[in-house]
Amino acid sequence: MTEQETMNNNEKNDYNTNTDEISMLADNNDTQKLSSINIKNRYLLFLTAIIIILFDQGSKNWISNNLSFSHPINVFGDYLRLFLAHNYALVWSIPIRNDLVYYILPAIGIIVVIFIAFRTRIAYYAFSFGLILGGAVGNLIDRVRIGYVIDFIDMGIKNTRWPTYNIADLAIDVGLIMIIAREIFIRDRNKKLIG
Repeated sequence: MTEQETMNNNEKNDYNTNTDEISMLADNNDTQKLSSINIKNRYLLFLTAIIIILFDQGSKNWISNNLSFSHPINVFGDYLRLFLAHNYALVWSIPIRNDLVYYILPAIGIIVVIFIAFRTRIAYYAFSFGLILGGAVGNLIDRVRIGYVIDFIDMGIKNTRWPTYNIADLAIDVGLIMIIAREIFIRDRNKKLIG
């Protein structure tokens, strides 16, 4: 092998080594960025959940101490009012015959939400899942502590009423709507880009 060929081989080896090192550094940098994003999203998830839990439990405590079952408070005429109700049923007052379901379903839901939320890299989803998590934990606290969920937000027109709900229920619904709306928006945007 000539001296020139040896120099060319050494340059190629140095180039390959440098390329591999740069690639490893880039991969390491990407991993650090992803790790940083995941940590920030987990903070957002749990901070949102804690705020919802505190607001939910505080509002339920205030309602329990200041409202009676027979005297609703009109907030916006008869359309929106505060009305104390004890919900022994499941979501939207759906009754279930087995009492264990009231504890098992929310616990499974909480685990699934945390599992999915930990995998997201988008803050929007972390916030949405935080709303859902906070709402689920808020209602589960009621079930474990007193055996039922305190509901107090009553909406409707005259005798046509939506099932009474609370801050936790509202947070769950808003979180779900946010996720569904974003998924629809992304799907529609991708369809426009493709076709």
